[in-house]
Amino acid sequence: MTLIESAPPKPDQPADPVWREVEPGFWVASADGMFLGTIEQHSEHRFFARNSTRTYVGEWSSLDLARDAVLTACAH
Repeated sequence: MTLIESAPPKPDQPADPVWREVEPGFWVASADGMFLGTIEQHSEHRFFARNSTRTYVGEWSSLDLARDAVLTACAH
């Protein structure tokens, strides 16, 4: 009998991140039960991104750019 197992995802590549807006203008990301980071909206075009250790990643002009920054920070 042959048993085939899929490899677990690499820690630097979280599987299917989930974003939740836990308060208006504040999003939290997680994947596979791991906390990935947060985004805070400060105005229409100001989104502050932080990684899983709450270290400031940067300020972005859109939510999508801030999300990408958080996920990129997870890979490093």
